[in-house]
Amino acid sequence: MNALTDGTPSALTATPASNGMAPRAVAFFQRLAARRGVLAVGDQAIVSATNFATSVLLGRMCAESELGIYFLAVSTFYFVRGIQEQVLSGPYLVYSQREEQSTLPGYTGSLFVQQAGFVGVTLAGLAVAAGVLASGYGPQHFRSVLPVVAAVIPLMLLRDLLRQLTFASLNLPKTLVLDGVASTTQLMLLGGLALSGRLSAMSVFGAIGLSCLLASCVWFCTPTHPWQIEPRRLRADFQRNWTFGRWALASQLIGCSMPYVMPWIVATTDGEDAAGVLGASGTLVGIANMFVLGICNFLSPRATRALVDGGVRELRSVLTRTAILFLGTLGPFCVATALAGGPILSLVYGRTFPGGELILFLLSVNMLANSLGMVAGNGLWALERPAANFKADLAALVATLLAICVLAPMYGAMGTVGSTVFGTTVGSLVRLATLRMAMRSVTSPADERSVPSEC
Repeated sequence: MNALTDGTPSALTATPASNGMAPRAVAFFQRLAARRGVLAVGDQAIVSATNFATSVLLGRMCAESELGIYFLAVSTFYFVRGIQEQVLSGPYLVYSQREEQSTLPGYTGSLFVQQAGFVGVTLAGLAVAAGVLASGYGPQHFRSVLPVVAAVIPLMLLRDLLRQLTFASLNLPKTLVLDGVASTTQLMLLGGLALSGRLSAMSVFGAIGLSCLLASCVWFCTPTHPWQIEPRRLRADFQRNWTFGRWALASQLIGCSMPYVMPWIVATTDGEDAAGVLGASGTLVGIANMFVLGICNFLSPRATRALVDGGVRELRSVLTRTAILFLGTLGPFCVATALAGGPILSLVYGRTFPGGELILFLLSVNMLANSLGMVAGNGLWALERPAANFKADLAALVATLLAICVLAPMYGAMGTVGSTVFGTTVGSLVRLATLRMAMRSVTSPADERSVPSEC
């Protein structure tokens, strides 16, 4: 019996003979989904609020260059985390819904083994980055922070993987505990650093690492998500995840990594101060982005379950409602940043950021375009067609690079951000069109119950 349904038959499979039971069952599942959605958004609110407080504290008490170095470190983590999501937690979100409860602990154990290998590859990549910086390329002030980043990123990756495991089983109360412990610890450590006058990009990242370590220990001490390592299935699980995740990884590297690379481009061409302005604006946009991430964390397993229970029609309904929700909430946010972006930045950070108001508006538009692309991407993942995302991401990359060639020399950091917005919009439009065609290819009830994978 799948833990996702908690043993309760889906209202979508109720027979006509159930009569009055069917409407009550539908109402029950709607209330259940709403509560889980609220919990998902609430959890992301905890994470985003902590990141916001960290950025504001650092921005108010340190120089813009420290803020820029901090965001370079954070963007490095986000880039690596994006790869982990594509090759590890992403396939797990899909395949764990199809795994029998008796075999799920073994699959979870295989995931931990794969994650350990991924951390090793990550550390090797950071060693290469250290060599590049030592040769004089890139922002040189980041060299002093890199050893701390290398020590902390494995802990951050572990915490994120544990979050995805609880999202996969829709065990959102445990996710709230995990993130609550991490956020409380991080804020307490930052408060101590601020009072002692030792606040810097390096010390902040160290505090994040300690909070992730403590939260991970709490997760393993509350064994509500059983797991075990079964050597005999490690190879098969790796091959299954890689077969699915390789296309998602290609999409991530080609079309989705630009937001994480963008601070490095800005820091290299315009300096760490400009990267600090970009990071400050991105943090404010992150207030609304917590809503997007919270809904999408819930949407990933929900979309797969909708396809399994109700076929393509139910999947289309779930995705459409989510897209309308994003348009109704993020659209007004974009208008607000256009009208009052500058004053908001000055109020929050206590200083004026030249050009920050326009960058804030462009990043908010980028978030709206990206949210619609994420909805379509979740639909393609539920259909087990991650390869279909590839052409959308390729289109986004080509559009972004072409725009950068035109806009970056003329407008600097602002041109780089505008180019990213253009590329994200193109990619989202292509992804939505691809999803529509993929859904049309499933026409019969039999096809809806057995969607072929693209390998």
